[in-house]
Amino acid sequence: KLFTAESVSAVGAQSSVGGVGRLKAFAAGGSAVPPCDARRVQAYRAGIVDADAIFDDLQAEVDGITVVFRILAFVILWLGFSLIGGPLSVTPHLFPFIGS
Repeated sequence: KLFTAESVSAVGAQSSVGGVGRLKAFAAGGSAVPPCDARRVQAYRAGIVDADAIFDDLQAEVDGITVVFRILAFVILWLGFSLIGGPLSVTPHLFPFIGS
C-alpha cells in the first residue's frame, strides 16, 4: 500500500542525505540505575496519529512481550524445579530410618 505524506504518522529522527529528507531511528532511554542501554526507536502508523498514541502503542507492544516472557520463564522454572524435586522425594525411601 502506498502512503502519502498526509496519511502516515512517524516517530524518528529527521536527517538529510543528498538533499533528500529521511526518517531514521533515534536512541531513547538508557540509565545508570537500573543499568539499561539506550534503545533505537522508529515507528510508523497509518493515518494521522498523535505522538502520545504512537508511544502508547509501542508501550503496549513491550508490555505484551514482557507478559509472554514472564509466563515462559515461569513454565521453564517450574519444569526445572520439578526435575530437581522429583529425585529428592525418593531420597527418604533410600534410608530406612528416615522413610517408610
